[in-house]
Amino acid sequence: MKKYKNIIFDVGWVLADFRYRAFMKDLGFSPETEELFVNEVVKSKFWADLDRGVIDHAVAPDYFKERLPGYEKEIDLFWDNIMDIAEPYDYSEGLLKRIKEAGYNVYILSNYPKRLSDMHWTKFKFNDYSDGTVISGYEQLCKPEPGIYEVLFNRYGIDPSESVFIDDRRDNVEAAESFGVTGIVFTGYDDLLKTFSEMEIL
Repeated sequence: MKKYKNIIFDVGWVLADFRYRAFMKDLGFSPETEELFVNEVVKSKFWADLDRGVIDHAVAPDYFKERLPGYEKEIDLFWDNIMDIAEPYDYSEGLLKRIKEAGYNVYILSNYPKRLSDMHWTKFKFNDYSDGTVISGYEQLCKPEPGIYEVLFNRYGIDPSESVFIDDRRDNVEAAESFGVTGIVFTGYDDLLKTFSEMEIL
């Protein structure tokens, strides 16, 4: 009899590459512009508010043009091509398929802006194997806040004690563990497979 019934995954840097630096290189940004955008856009409070779903994606270009005068062209390029800022890892679809075929329920719990999730979920084929998804932008809650875990558990009738949660951030994993979930800090695909083998999941 399986000890676990549910495997819960984060998305960014676990199932998909949040490739913002490569994305900006693809757009032809200089190293200086890339660094500016990393600090002033990707790591900004605005982006955190997008994750939380309390600000509209549509206002982003005007917002940043006010704050970064002289970078209007780069700002338009960035937001017009935002679809390409994340790509699924090669292993993700196959991994979730294997887990489903092994008899587990698969869930997604991710801090992700609402509009970006609408764009990206169509190309994230691993979602075809998900039994349920909770996205921060839709809930106006972000990991590691307890509320977003409660949304997941309550919405899908998940028993935390029968669940494993994988995330690249230790604070998010520890928050899940406070509910009785077994947590795994993601450090790479090969490491995860080894841990799954040790836990007799795969």
